[in-house]
Amino acid sequence: MTIKPIHTGTVAGNSVRFFAPPKSDGGGEFPWVSFSDLLVACDMPPAYREAYLQAIWHAPSGKVRTVATLDGPVVVVSHFVAQGLLGAAIHHGHCGPEIEPWYVEEAVAALDVLMAGTSVDGVLAFLAQAARRGKADSP
Repeated sequence: MTIKPIHTGTVAGNSVRFFAPPKSDGGGEFPWVSFSDLLVACDMPPAYREAYLQAIWHAPSGKVRTVATLDGPVVVVSHFVAQGLLGAAIHHGHCGPEIEPWYVEEAVAALDVLMAGTSVDGVLAFLAQAARRGKADSP
């Protein structure tokens, strides 16, 4: 099954695709993001991008997937894995600290798409559940 991004934002001048979370259990989960798009936005040399792509498969179970898109297969990661990537990349000097707020701004725009038409109470319940889910998935 081919899926389309719910939002394509701009991070550091590069297109970054966001997707509806792959889980369909009705639980709150923030939008997922194309891992490769984030690596390109970080402006990493190809060797570093490949190393991060290999390492990401050690993330918590179920937090990394390959999905079929019109552009071909794309590795997507949960919001919390994306934040970990950015933190590590910034810490090791593989991208600048300005990338994180740019990513967060676009992640919020993707969440707005995901939550369109939801009541305020529904949004608050979703956010609480998504935060609990993310905390439970953290090591």
